[in-house]
Amino acid sequence: MIQIEALSVVLSLVFLYLLIQRNIWCWIFGILSSALSVYLFYQSKLYSESVLYLCYTVLGAYGWYVWDKAETNDRIIPIQSRQVLFALLIGSPLAIAVGILTRKFTDAAMPILDAITSVFGLIATYLEAHKYLLAWIFWIILNCITIGLYYSRDLKLYAGLMIIYFIVSIYGYVSWRTLLKN
Repeated sequence: MIQIEALSVVLSLVFLYLLIQRNIWCWIFGILSSALSVYLFYQSKLYSESVLYLCYTVLGAYGWYVWDKAETNDRIIPIQSRQVLFALLIGSPLAIAVGILTRKFTDAAMPILDAITSVFGLIATYLEAHKYLLAWIFWIILNCITIGLYYSRDLKLYAGLMIIYFIVSIYGYVSWRTLLKN
């Protein structure tokens, strides 16, 4: 499994680099990395993460489609309080429900935390597909949380990847915010 984890990490880093550059090819690397991750997380009994990465695979195609149809790759949508409120009002009860269902019907290792990171990861992916600056804030928080989650399941390369994602997400936020101001 270490080879699958390592390949997925490399593909994820390419995805993130290209995402910050607003390069449409980021979605191909994200799709490939996510597809590998589905198996890896299932084997680690992080079922919500496995489903999340299956959704990331599908959302990668959606992101490609949205970016391909966009008139410009430089349009960034600024953060507004109603966006934050809407995301929290949708995500919070959904994450709790998924966590409770996962705890009840599976042998998931950390069902509530797994569900929270999964549900809000989907929301963040949707936001990044539409180039909302808010996506980077969600990723900063989620990457910080998943460092511990992955490390606790002995996914050390993924935990290391999340450390890199955490740092690079801060850079992505600053980069997109700078574009927004110009």
